[in-house]
Amino acid sequence: MNEVFWLIAGAVCSFLAMVWLSMAMQSNCKLVFGRDAKPNSMFLRSLSVLALIVSGMCCLQADHASMAILVWFMYLTSAAFIVSMLLSYKQSIIRLFTPRTFIY
Repeated sequence: MNEVFWLIAGAVCSFLAMVWLSMAMQSNCKLVFGRDAKPNSMFLRSLSVLALIVSGMCCLQADHASMAILVWFMYLTSAAFIVSMLLSYKQSIIRLFTPRTFIY
């Protein structure tokens, strides 16, 4: 049960990190929030790095180091793919995970 919690937390943190990293880019931010949106890039990138570190730590809590690194890379790859698909088809879902206060 405890391992499942850590793995789910790692997956969620990986997804949020990729969402925030994509919103730090001007073109993606304009796509999701409209033409006049300007992201707070430094803050979003810092938040993304923090979420990536937390995701890696969650994976380390669930398994031993060699397995945790493999799972972490799989989470990062999956999260990047999911975010890219959401940016292509359903931008409104990305809006739910990025508070408007991060955007000027």
